[in-house]
Amino acid sequence: MRALQTPPTFEVASIKTNRSGDRAQRLQPSPGGRLTVTNVSLRGLVRFAYEMLDVQVVGGPSWFAIDRFDIAAKAEGDPPAGEMRLMLRELLAERFKLRVHTENREQPVYALVMARSDKRLGPSLRKAQTDCVPVAGVGVPFDPNSPCWPPGGFGPAPGVPITAGRLAFRGLTLDGFARSLSPLVQRVVIDRTGLAGAYDAEFDASAELPPPPPPPGSGIPNPFDPRNMPSLFTILPEQLGLKLEPARETIDILVIDSAEKPMEQP
Repeated sequence: MRALQTPPTFEVASIKTNRSGDRAQRLQPSPGGRLTVTNVSLRGLVRFAYEMLDVQVVGGPSWFAIDRFDIAAKAEGDPPAGEMRLMLRELLAERFKLRVHTENREQPVYALVMARSDKRLGPSLRKAQTDCVPVAGVGVPFDPNSPCWPPGGFGPAPGVPITAGRLAFRGLTLDGFARSLSPLVQRVVIDRTGLAGAYDAEFDASAELPPPPPPPGSGIPNPFDPRNMPSLFTILPEQLGLKLEPARETIDILVIDSAEKPMEQP
């Protein structure tokens, strides 16, 4: 009989309750096997550890999405992002007594499809010169001049003032773009465009996720009132030649069976 493989674990890890009341959150794996978490709920930790969208996580105690925690963990060597997620799963099981199971459920989703019958790309979407592999954030520097910035998603357009309200992605597959859209529309988005390869794009910020406002006290008026901004459902067809169609699909759901607040350890 083949021996069961022991799941990877952190060498050391401390967990503390964050009572700051701050809205800022941070969950950052970094080189050297380090994981730094600041002001993140158990729900957020579970989503990262299991690579699930918010709509794919159900159940949990009353404090599951409310209480916030800080974690400082260190693994041996320099493990890849996937292994760090497995380590976090083990840590949650040990310290939070987290017990979960997965189910397949038919759920409303969106299909990302071509907006035009001739499958013509929109004016703001083009084939990329560089094929970038989405990166999970481990040791990725903030470099808007990189041909692969931002890694694995989209963000403020390079070289454009944030007050202009323009977003961009570089070297991203449309499957990756679909995944990035999912949190904005609160449904799983599945790429059904049939387009392979990587793409670049610049497009207007939408009402679903306006860019952050100017820093307090900067004197810059906040132009990002979602009530005055176009919807993603308008921007995609007009600027990228894509659209979101309602559909139903059987998807993975992570069910929280039980969890306990951790005993804080140094």
